[in-house]
Amino acid sequence: MEPSWHRLIERAKNFHGYVELSQEQAEEMEPFYKGLYAIYEHIIAEIDIIQELSYDQLLRLVFTKIYHNAILENDNFPIFDEISPLYENVFDACFFTTLCMFIQDTKRIEGLSLREFIYKHSSNKYNFINTEYYFNYDHPEKDSLGFDHIKREETTLRKMRHRLLSTRPVYVKRTEWSAMSKSSEHEWAFSYVLANLDEDLLDTYKGIGNLNNDIITAIHEFKKAPKDVDEDGSYNNKLEYAYKKFSSKLKKIKYENLLRLQKEILSCIRKNETYYGINIYRFERALRLHNITSEVNSLLDCKNEKEEVHILEKSIALNSIHFPKLYQDFAAFGELADTAFCANLFNSFIKTIVFSSRLILDDLVEKGYSPVSRPFCANCFAN
Repeated sequence: MEPSWHRLIERAKNFHGYVELSQEQAEEMEPFYKGLYAIYEHIIAEIDIIQELSYDQLLRLVFTKIYHNAILENDNFPIFDEISPLYENVFDACFFTTLCMFIQDTKRIEGLSLREFIYKHSSNKYNFINTEYYFNYDHPEKDSLGFDHIKREETTLRKMRHRLLSTRPVYVKRTEWSAMSKSSEHEWAFSYVLANLDEDLLDTYKGIGNLNNDIITAIHEFKKAPKDVDEDGSYNNKLEYAYKKFSSKLKKIKYENLLRLQKEILSCIRKNETYYGINIYRFERALRLHNITSEVNSLLDCKNEKEEVHILEKSIALNSIHFPKLYQDFAAFGELADTAFCANLFNSFIKTIVFSSRLILDDLVEKGYSPVSRPFCANCFAN
């Protein structure tokens, strides 16, 4: 008979992107899972004792237990404990991200196939009767104009998504029939809004999308053969060339058009209240509106080149921090090394939190303790 804590390992199968642990990995993580299961049992016992908790209170109680347990996983994590001035904003950021990642990756919520998504949102209006490409999705005529056209559009979208998602640090592949998650649907539908933008904004959007392509390619080459790239200096030459192309593309993007584009995207995001929080987070992560405008304003206030360099160095160190309040907290450290340390430590900490939380939350959802149903409204994007 398997130990009880093995149930938590099995919970990982209920999420997209699940990768089965090897025997060696499972043995290495055994202390972690045992400790997590002990926290889980403590949570269940406390929930059963406390009566009349709202879903929000229940969810916060569960997460608080998981958060403080994660603090014990690393000797440096106590910097985010409740006695730290960083605690409140780190807690809120981790809480928000945990709920977003749960809803994004859980297999309990059915997504759409790419064809269903296109049928529902495409500007070709496949789902509108009496339009050129209309057809009945449930009973399509295989030789109809619309059915033939949507298959080509589906192929184009699949290739485009693969190119984009493959450039990200983590690419969670989903099954064909659930390729488009519910939480991503509104975000991807913006691609059809682009057709109605003026030429300047459309060019700006394309320019942003292509901005880092050469640098990403150079970095991927380094990852494939890091020991060989510097022998003849060819990698450094490629990287310098990639930077020159990046700089050339950047100069073609007008700041005014960038801000206008961001306003259009924000207007689109506001139309979906259900997933407003997660969409506004993705927006900041992708286009960094708050961070960029804050950095530009700080650079304009600089009195000398030394101050400018200091701001730019911190911008690089904080590139992975997309929560405005946390960005300000970490940037407030006087030393660049302290800022970089906190940013890197936070990224490690939040991964531990998300991984731990999803396993326990999945069990609680199945048992009916918590629906995890309201994490995406506006007030949930606390940071």
